[in-house]
Amino acid sequence: MKSLRISRRIFLKWLSGLSGFSAAFFWFKGTQRTLELKAPDIVTINPHALNDGISFMDSIIVNKNQKTVKIFSARCTHLGCKITTEQNGKLICPCHGSQFTFSGQVEKGPAVKPLKTLPYSVDKNSGEMTVYVS
Repeated sequence: MKSLRISRRIFLKWLSGLSGFSAAFFWFKGTQRTLELKAPDIVTINPHALNDGISFMDSIIVNKNQKTVKIFSARCTHLGCKITTEQNGKLICPCHGSQFTFSGQVEKGPAVKPLKTLPYSVDKNSGEMTVYVS
């Protein structure tokens, strides 16, 4: 029986090629997953169906008055807890007690950044708003 021998140089070339292919594969898969994770959610709301004041709608907070509509992320800027409570004219984070004004500004910490204002578009025919939650 003949023994199969390969040189060290050929073995290292083969090993580096395999390593490079593996690295490229995992980089591509990671990039693809990152792009999937960053795709914004879309929420459609009818502002005419909302009462004036604060409305909590899953991942967004809508502040509507007769003249304007402001839309914020419902995620607290401290650690990302979902804000679902309005008390004494403040938006309250249930996790650590951060408080925000109805314009999204921090009133009391531990949060230091204001709530994220979300972009939206308005359908001119129906008046419905499409909110882009990132």
